[in-house]
Amino acid sequence: MTKSKHSKASQPSADRAVVTRRGFIKSSTTLLGITLMGTLAACGGGESSSPPSPSPSSRNPSPANRVLSYLLPGEDLPHTATYMAFASGSEGIWTPVTVQSTDAGIDRVRADLLDVAKAIGTYEPVNMLVLPVDLSVAQTLLATAILTESAVLHVNRNPQLFAIPNGVVANATLLPTAKDTVLAELQRTLGVQKIIWIPGTTIYPQGCGAGGQGGAATPANETDITNGHVDFYAKFLAPGVVAYAADPSNSTYEQALMAANYRNLVGQTDAKGRPLTLIALNAPGNYGTSNGVTLSDKQMTNFAAGYINFYKCNGAIIVPKFNDLAADAAAVATIRAYAGSRAIVQVDILGIASGGGGVHCATRELPA
Repeated sequence: MTKSKHSKASQPSADRAVVTRRGFIKSSTTLLGITLMGTLAACGGGESSSPPSPSPSSRNPSPANRVLSYLLPGEDLPHTATYMAFASGSEGIWTPVTVQSTDAGIDRVRADLLDVAKAIGTYEPVNMLVLPVDLSVAQTLLATAILTESAVLHVNRNPQLFAIPNGVVANATLLPTAKDTVLAELQRTLGVQKIIWIPGTTIYPQGCGAGGQGGAATPANETDITNGHVDFYAKFLAPGVVAYAADPSNSTYEQALMAANYRNLVGQTDAKGRPLTLIALNAPGNYGTSNGVTLSDKQMTNFAAGYINFYKCNGAIIVPKFNDLAADAAAVATIRAYAGSRAIVQVDILGIASGGGGVHCATRELPA
């Protein structure tokens, strides 16, 4: 999940530890250290740029390092399909809503995912990945979707990137060589020419994060499980044009963090040397209500409110909707200027956002 701001706990049993999204991600799906520092990877300077030529090391790898190179086209290039994952209750991460819930509950999340799938499905095929244990529920809810059984991939933190004192992942820190290591690997495999780094929530300044009024001052109080995934804070709108998250009213309590990210973008160039044009997408000032349903303060603890987490599919841009009429309209107007012939479709994601995610968190394109 992108700006996933949730430390949701399941109901503990006598022989099972409490599960949280932060703990689940730390133990399972971290690969390249993006949980600690967000990045903007520039392949030719923007999503619609032509793919760059492979780096010399990828064209002529040594026998000891001979690994296939890959191509990752920009999200706005043609797709064969979009992949999504069905929300599962098997890990105790998503649960039915109760008075103790810190999100909108699994039923609302699944409904939101279906709405996103329908919006994308108007423009391209959508494949929904479903764990076997959830298949019967998914078949009932997603009768017209393509259902693909899947397993969970568990990956540990990469020791080339992190120092992990005594093996305690919670105390992991980036090595001084980590940025060079990431760039070298992305150059070798994808031909990436430049990475723009933004701080992420590792900086934990007062006034940042989702730790309550005023934000989190320390890592222990920060509830953002991704530590600042970049797709909530900055994204290419067009070659040389980057949309960045802003919050003039500090409604998300992340104004200082967003300002720090912005400072890292100012004066940057894309991979072709063009100065970046920076376009603000302001967070909604009011959120947490949808079709007569208003989340409680507890359910709003880790709500991820922002528009950067949009998704480009064939013929459309799927944009989050938060039912703040002025902010929703302003986001659409800002994106429309760079949408070309694509339609802009807004989807109400109250449930997904209450769990700390967004549209882009829940989607993955399969390039054509």
